[in-house]
Amino acid sequence: MIQAGLPEGHDNGKPRRDKRFRRGFLFTQEWPVRQMCEPVRQMCEYVRQRELADMPVNTPPGTIDVVMGDARLRLEEAPAAAYDVLIIDAFSSDAIPVHLLTEEAFHLYLAHLRGPDSVLAFNVTNKSVDLRPVLLSHAMHNHMNLIRLCRPQGPRVDDTSDWILLSRNHKMLELLSFQGHVAPMPPFKDALRWTDDYSNLFQVLRKR
Repeated sequence: MIQAGLPEGHDNGKPRRDKRFRRGFLFTQEWPVRQMCEPVRQMCEYVRQRELADMPVNTPPGTIDVVMGDARLRLEEAPAAAYDVLIIDAFSSDAIPVHLLTEEAFHLYLAHLRGPDSVLAFNVTNKSVDLRPVLLSHAMHNHMNLIRLCRPQGPRVDDTSDWILLSRNHKMLELLSFQGHVAPMPPFKDALRWTDDYSNLFQVLRKR
């Protein structure tokens, strides 16, 4: 799990956290982090640049902390309403961590987002399971806007990239760089509600 953020400001020598302080969380099972879909990278850069434009000229560089342990448990220890981007990149293997996809986990993510402009980004690239119905259910039950960005399969394994982004502010999902990458989602009737008490991987297995 990687936590990144811009530094705190100072008032008369005392630390002060800027009200626009931009921070992000990345949940990942791989190191180094696999290459992001270009539109998703640009979205993160857009959030960062928007904040940097308002920062003082002499602001020191931000920080990146690597926090070892179960991402969900460690996030529970993090400050609430503190993050502008949560990137969950842990679903590309055959054994996906279901506990990061349940309704309770999603509510935890929402509790740690700063505001309506914040974004949840899920890397759902996987050849064995289709997680779109699960995230569609979360978007529906939490009244969030959703977009799927997909880079078609290429000659290399890493060429394929499939992401789902969610935000309460639809404008955060309307960047020009997204054009040409938007991919379809399943119909509302196919949404799947997963909880800590119930989930079924057979529901999302891709047909060979």
